[in-house]
Amino acid sequence: MSSYIVARFFHLSGEAGISLSSVLVTAWDNHPDRSTYLDFLEWGLGHAPTVRAYRLATGDDWAPSPSGEGREAFLQRFSDWAEANLYGRPEDFA
Repeated sequence: MSSYIVARFFHLSGEAGISLSSVLVTAWDNHPDRSTYLDFLEWGLGHAPTVRAYRLATGDDWAPSPSGEGREAFLQRFSDWAEANLYGRPEDFA
């Protein structure tokens, strides 16, 4: 995952300056349009109605905390949901 999307996500969550070593796993990995998917994911994380729809659909009420616990897992869950329900996977466009 690009460091830009990670930094942007945590900035939107009120936790700027966090750097992560984890990697987001998506169906778009190793695909030429991966950066487009990551742009969409970044947009979704900053778009309150999309985050609200995610929370309603999944019941996920994770919120940023000073300890940072759960950040990577939340981002992965949000990405999985966005792929399945909003953006699609590469094979959906074949």
